[in-house]
Amino acid sequence: MRTCSPLAEEIVRNSLPVSTHEPARGSSSCLCRWLALPHSAPLAQGVAAQDRLHVVCPWHDAAFDLRTGQPVRGCALQAIPTYAVSVEDGNVMVDLPRFMDDFVEPVAVRRSPDDQRLFVIVGGGAAGVAACDALRQEGFTGRLVLLSEERHHPYDRPVLSKNLAKASDVESIALCDAAHFEAHDVEFRPGARVAQLDAARRAVRLVGGEELRYDCALVATGARPRALPVPGGQLPNVMALRTPEDGPRGRRVP
Repeated sequence: MRTCSPLAEEIVRNSLPVSTHEPARGSSSCLCRWLALPHSAPLAQGVAAQDRLHVVCPWHDAAFDLRTGQPVRGCALQAIPTYAVSVEDGNVMVDLPRFMDDFVEPVAVRRSPDDQRLFVIVGGGAAGVAACDALRQEGFTGRLVLLSEERHHPYDRPVLSKNLAKASDVESIALCDAAHFEAHDVEFRPGARVAQLDAARRAVRLVGGEELRYDCALVATGARPRALPVPGGQLPNVMALRTPEDGPRGRRVP
């Protein structure tokens, strides 16, 4: 199906040359549709960065390559589809399939048995998952180990403070699942608590004694909420909300 795209015309009016750049991966110039996970912001309200050919999410600053749809920055874990673009008689024409996907899997490599490097990521939150995905998308074919002291798959933590009911259904706010890690050859280790990281020896020691000798490591553990430093801050019904286990406690407060 061919259509004249208002978004494409808007990009062209703003001097973003979608139809004159060298095509990526053998296609003609491409146009992206709308934003990826986790909140599906309308891409038409985003910003097209002319110097880098990126389109930027209007809500969370995630950025995508206009030519390929690949995520290049920020919180997006999926790519967005791209479509062939041409200019005919002054109109920007977009070739669209009959059925269009909101999101597509980013282009990524798999682990190679010949690559013996080990990259350890400490912290199983959004940053840890994004790092795993970015490494595979940028061509890292070594072993990837993601350590998380929590026993859940990585989830969208800010949602917990907006909807306590989500805490009882962690899968509803999961950023990825076991199939995602399997597809990207990532060894996800839930319940793995790090006791020590020795940068000089390039070694991570887990509680229990297991040691991993790495080539590279990334610490992405995030932070813990500070206690309320005021009189009454230690009362039983004053609590921090950081994990799904904290949610039921909050709902029980009278």
